[in-house]
Amino acid sequence: MEIQTIIIFICVLASVLAGLYIFIICTEIAQVRRTKVEQLHMQTIRPGLESILAAPDFGYDELYNEYVTAARKNIKNKAYRNMLEMVLLEHLEKSGEQYKKRALCVSCDLGFPSLCLSQIKSRNNRNVAFGCRKAGLYQHEEAIPYMLKALSIFSNDTQFQILMGLSRIGDVDAMCGAFQIISGYVIVNERAAFEILEVFSGDKEELYKRMIHCEEEYIATIFIKSLNQDIAKALVEDIVGILENGGKEMRIAAIKAIGKIGQNAPTNYLRNALVDDDWEVRAIAANVLGMQVDLEASKTLASALLDPEWWVRQNAALSLLSYPDCKELFLSVMRTKDAYARDSIVYALENAERLDMLAEIQLMLEKADTEKTEKDGEGILKDERLRQVV
Repeated sequence: MEIQTIIIFICVLASVLAGLYIFIICTEIAQVRRTKVEQLHMQTIRPGLESILAAPDFGYDELYNEYVTAARKNIKNKAYRNMLEMVLLEHLEKSGEQYKKRALCVSCDLGFPSLCLSQIKSRNNRNVAFGCRKAGLYQHEEAIPYMLKALSIFSNDTQFQILMGLSRIGDVDAMCGAFQIISGYVIVNERAAFEILEVFSGDKEELYKRMIHCEEEYIATIFIKSLNQDIAKALVEDIVGILENGGKEMRIAAIKAIGKIGQNAPTNYLRNALVDDDWEVRAIAANVLGMQVDLEASKTLASALLDPEWWVRQNAALSLLSYPDCKELFLSVMRTKDAYARDSIVYALENAERLDMLAEIQLMLEKADTEKTEKDGEGILKDERLRQVV
């Protein structure tokens, strides 16, 4: 009986292994077949679509209608439909504006945007993320409520694709609402957030004006940090208000935003920031004043060379190199005999390869010390002579 049981077990195991092997072989054969079919479809899909996207304006409507009519018949084949959508998404993400506009028309006429809603409603996170990506590229506004609802999913990729999709759609209210929903659990990092905000297709000025005053300081700081020059100029009063009343990270971001403005930047607020209670704010202000040269700030920067914090002194010294009177200011500070300030000045001059100025300053200090010693010696000798007379 035991031998029969063993034989039966071996036979069953062999059957299972054989079935598994056959299944693997069949799967590989099916995959090879799918790949060949996809390649065959791609040989016609990509050239045909690109010929329409690149066609001249003259006679374009007729060519376009012919292409869409033929495509409607072909997309009944699932493999063909998937490959065509993949190529369309590539153009919507990477091509120039004309190609994007035409690719979007093709997508809408073939009904692709509406298909992404079922993916967004899916319980599978990968499907949700992919559906949100497609909704953004299709600029499908009907998907916005479902995308906002999907923000409850605690997934980095899903959150990124939802925010990126909403940014591409360009609805200010939707973007503000999205960040309000995730205010307590922002998963995407700053770099990803900057990438998301960079592609926003709506009214950027309105979006930033609302979001830099967000109650959640982390989110407000992200928006302030991502300001470009044009928007920073337009919102300069808001930025100044944040610099005066915001938290530490927001003040630092506001100083950097002022540094992007260029000409006519309100540098007087940077001078005030050099005496901020937080040394990190003082250090950033000292750094930005090297890029936004404010001649009235030179003496304030010189005073910052005596700051107790190393980074403040270093940034002040490096920034002063951009000012025409830096040699005189360095000399006056070094005369104070403050060792830390002296080290910062020496480091800045050596780092900038301004060794000639460093040698000149040191020579002037030595000369001043010699003159003082001689003067002190004459004074002592005079006092001695007076005592002898008495």
